Amino acid sequence: MAVDPVVLALSVLGRIYFGLSIEDSVMVSEKAVEVAGSGADEVDLIDAFEDVWAASLSAGIISQGDPPPIHPLQLRDELLSSAVNEHERENIMENYPKDDGIVRPKRYKDPSLIATKKRKKNKRRSWDKN
Repeated sequence: MAVDPVVLALSVLGRIYFGLSIEDSVMVSEKAVEVAGSGADEVDLIDAFEDVWAASLSAGIISQGDPPPIHPLQLRDELLSSAVNEHERENIMENYPKDDGIVRPKRYKDPSLIATKKRKKNKRRSWDKN
């Protein structure tokens, strides 16, 4: 499977900053690479992406944009994980409801999709090697 890194980078730009769907983002990215030409640098590619995005949006080929992907944690849980002290935790628990009303896909709970950190087997310090 060969993935063009330029198209991938522009697709991520379109997905995150322009709120495009995945298919629309890839379509606009491929057209931007074609418009920019083979001798384009980073600035030319981003300018071409913005031009293609604006023209496609004006023509009605792509939609205004989707909201970003659903965050796997509820807003309350996300804020609780970043709380510094107990007073802040209590304040968050009082002010934010337990359910934010967003239905998260069941695939977010699939244990086979959970990434795991690889443990280093090599000892880092000289006194640990013996």
